[in-house]
Amino acid sequence: VVIPDLHRVAQALKVPFDHVDQPASMVAVFASPPAGVEGVPVELAARSFHEKLVRRIGSWRSAWLDQAWFGALTGAMLDVAIGLNGVQPVVAVALVLGRRVVASSAPGSRICLMAGSSPESNVHVPPMEMDGAACSFQVLPQRTAEVHESLCIPIALTAGQTNLEDSKVAATVAKFLYQGKPRAAAVAVVRAARAAGAKGHVAAAAARLGFIRQKSEAAEDTAAKKQTKTQAKTEEVLNKVRVRQILIRFWSGKGPHPVNPVTRKPVTRRVDEAETKMVDALDALLADNCKSFASVCKASSECQSAMRGGTDTGDLGWLDQARVAALAKAKGQPGGPKSVVQSSVPVAVVKAAFQLEKGEISDLVTSDIGIHLIQRTA
Repeated sequence: VVIPDLHRVAQALKVPFDHVDQPASMVAVFASPPAGVEGVPVELAARSFHEKLVRRIGSWRSAWLDQAWFGALTGAMLDVAIGLNGVQPVVAVALVLGRRVVASSAPGSRICLMAGSSPESNVHVPPMEMDGAACSFQVLPQRTAEVHESLCIPIALTAGQTNLEDSKVAATVAKFLYQGKPRAAAVAVVRAARAAGAKGHVAAAAARLGFIRQKSEAAEDTAAKKQTKTQAKTEEVLNKVRVRQILIRFWSGKGPHPVNPVTRKPVTRRVDEAETKMVDALDALLADNCKSFASVCKASSECQSAMRGGTDTGDLGWLDQARVAALAKAKGQPGGPKSVVQSSVPVAVVKAAFQLEKGEISDLVTSDIGIHLIQRTA
């Protein structure tokens, strides 16, 4: 569960929240109790936890110390359990409050906060533990000339018995989080847990609190001058990007099985298997800075574009932002523009493509047809 703006939730609930730093976000993972153990159903816990937490935070408007935040998190866990034999949900949760991260986990789950400026310098910060629960706090320093812009607080949360040490979790997520790929990081943790023999329900989430990288004044000056000279041409280019992709299809569990157009065979894997296979592909691409994209795409992708040769392998052509907006607006509207033809590229892919710099590769992107990995080429 990801709540990007707790202030908006508080506003909807009519709970006072102006005493809480901004941004205020929450990420949490939930798991079912072990077999034979009575506990809070995972769906109920996932639906209600953030509301219980917001109401607890709003009820105390004085200064909040780290210990008080820990009390709010554990208190919200108990609130969810009220009426259900008092058993806490299996949950790990992290709050991002301005430059502070506060995390807590109930028995059966784990939190892993880290610090560093690169995968090599990444350090796991051991949590405080008592009675199977744990809490951890980290604060990102103010941005100064002495504080490198790549310094960040990586966050990993797990729920369920993973059979992984915290140090293993930290090492697993580091290379993905420092490149801005939290979904891949979370899938990699579940993959590592299965490799370690984990059974039953295992869930993971990952995030990173860091600085937004700013261009230098000289670079901004140069960019501004260049933009002034070529503004008309640039406006058109900014609305279009060219990308190539790797697609791993999955079956939703309902309806007919989709067909892999490359092999012409039905696809039976579920979404978690598709995610794991895609992280395997991403591992290979990160290892050689995407030089092997064409060969990895040819070997793994289940898109017709994978059958193209050379540098065109996986190419989706130019994506037009204005065209996609027109498609979204016209969808389902009788009498819509006759010239609008249904695009074969999912909207989620287009949205991710326009967030990439040239040469950059995306995090895992999910659509109705599968898991995508996208690289912007122009």
